[in-house]
Amino acid sequence: MAQVERPTVCEVEGENCKKEVQALCYHCSKNLCRTHLLRHAQLVEEKIQSELHALADKLNGILSKFNQLSISDDILEKPFGQLEQWRADAHKQIDQIVEIKRQEMIEKLRSYRETFQAKNEEQLSKLNSCKKVLTNLIEEADASSSQIKDLQQSINEAEKYLTNVKRPIISVVPRQLNCSVNIRSQFLEDKELTENRIREFRIIYIRLNGTIRNYYVKANANETMSDLINNFIQQYTTVEELGQRQTNQNYMIDHLPKADFILPAEIYNHAVHLVYNNSHVLSTLLKDDIITFYETYESLQLTNRQLVLMPCLFRRKIDRRNVGLPVFFSVPRNGCRGQDISDAINNIIGNFYGFNDNLERPLYQLSLQNPSNNQISYKRLDNALNDQFDFAKTNVSLIVSFDTEFIDAYERNCLDQFKF
Repeated sequence: MAQVERPTVCEVEGENCKKEVQALCYHCSKNLCRTHLLRHAQLVEEKIQSELHALADKLNGILSKFNQLSISDDILEKPFGQLEQWRADAHKQIDQIVEIKRQEMIEKLRSYRETFQAKNEEQLSKLNSCKKVLTNLIEEADASSSQIKDLQQSINEAEKYLTNVKRPIISVVPRQLNCSVNIRSQFLEDKELTENRIREFRIIYIRLNGTIRNYYVKANANETMSDLINNFIQQYTTVEELGQRQTNQNYMIDHLPKADFILPAEIYNHAVHLVYNNSHVLSTLLKDDIITFYETYESLQLTNRQLVLMPCLFRRKIDRRNVGLPVFFSVPRNGCRGQDISDAINNIIGNFYGFNDNLERPLYQLSLQNPSNNQISYKRLDNALNDQFDFAKTNVSLIVSFDTEFIDAYERNCLDQFKF
């Protein structure tokens, strides 16, 4: 093996030293003369001391932070505030459910009273006829076996009716409420797992022009409703273009949702059950929850909005059963009269139910629903056209009651498109 020839002249940088090499510096692998070796050793020592002092300062700083380390008041107090907020929201939801069921019970009792009265009158009519026949037979002192048998059967039917009518017909069947709440904690290595909890949420988007479509939107469960709205907007165009290719449709996508023009809500029994605020945490939503996004006329961030959103639900006229999806429409915030409400709903209702002014409109009845003092009152809108409404003091909503023939056809042909 050939021997590596070592330099014989000092290799110090920055100087043209011609002195003979005396030693090899293992720090920088340079061959140096005695003079430059001593100077180089001093520089290396100073550099090492500087690095050690810097590390000591950094370590002292970390130790100082450890000595000051404690559990912050935010960690100690915030969970209790969140639990209290959950309690308030849970009570509010229960109160809303109770009010809805109270109205259902009122309607069922009204129907029961009508049926009760009609059945009683029918039975009394039969009994009076029976009594008249019996009186005639007693006066004549003559009756065939078939006549006696008919009379006995009529009396037995009346006794059976009296027995059944005393039994309770309407009852409350409680269901187990999902009022559970999870307490989660995270520390160091658990944090990354918690921050990556991606869920897929089901969204119904209702536009002002009557277009209603379903979407699946992914978001972090630790984020808020505002984040879910932004994720929905980001993927909206992509989903619409994909839908065109799958259905071989070719139309211009002329709409892009805006975050401040979207009102998120929860629908229960075909009525608006809850309106979410932008800070609502997504982890509180159940797996089967469907969120409805409503496009609005005005930005919800405006401080002096001229219009107010009024909820409207649809139902059958004959049995008052709710159908379809509720909508919001805009009416004047100040000085609103019943006529303004009538004009506003008549202008948009055709967008959602497929009829227009050029065709014969189906018959429907407009009523106002006004909750007050734990009771809900109803009033025909055509009897309130000149009434003024102060939306700062009242929470009035509109009910549209359709004729059975029209709503039956609508349920057969249209409602399936809203299902996931």
